Amino acid sequence: MDTPRLIALLVLVSMATPPALSALLSYEAQDTVLDLMTEKDFTGLGTANLLAKDGPRPVYRKDLGPNDIAYYEILSGDGKEYFLLSAGSKTGDNRFVESGQINATSQQYRPTDKLNQDAAKNGQTCFKHYRLSQAGIYMCEDRSGVPVAASYNWISNAPVSVLTRFPSINK
Repeated sequence: MDTPRLIALLVLVSMATPPALSALLSYEAQDTVLDLMTEKDFTGLGTANLLAKDGPRPVYRKDLGPNDIAYYEILSGDGKEYFLLSAGSKTGDNRFVESGQINATSQQYRPTDKLNQDAAKNGQTCFKHYRLSQAGIYMCEDRSGVPVAASYNWISNAPVSVLTRFPSINK
C-alpha cells in the first residue's frame, strides 16, 4: 500500500474511533496509578487492565479544549470499583479525584456507565463524557455534540436518581 493511501486509511480509522477506544493514559496519570497501587484503599488499581475494552475511559471538561482529556475513569480488575484520576498537564495537576463501588444489584455504577445507560433508555448513545463540577456532576454528548444524558436535572434543581425518576418507589 502506498503512503498516501496508508495516511488516508489512518485518518479514517482515527475519525471513526470513539474517544474511549483511543485513550492512552498520560504520563502524569500513569505516575499517579503507580503511586496509588501500593496504598491500601487503592489495591484495585493494581489489578486494573488498562488495555481492556473497559480500560481507561476519557472524561472531558467544558472549560478545556475539545480534545483535551481532563480525567481518566479506570475500572478495577475485578470490576467492583472505579477510580477517577486527573489527566495531569491539561488540568494543572495529577491526582486522585474520586472512586466508588460498583454493584448493579444496588444500582451503583461508574459515572460514565450510568450516563450510557440513561442515554440508551432514550435511544441515544454517549460519545463524549464530561465532568462539569467538582461535586461530581456529569453529562454526555452524542457524536453531534448534543447532550443526551446528565447526572443532574437542571429543571427540577436536583440530582438525577432512581427515586426522582421513579416516584412510586418512595411509596
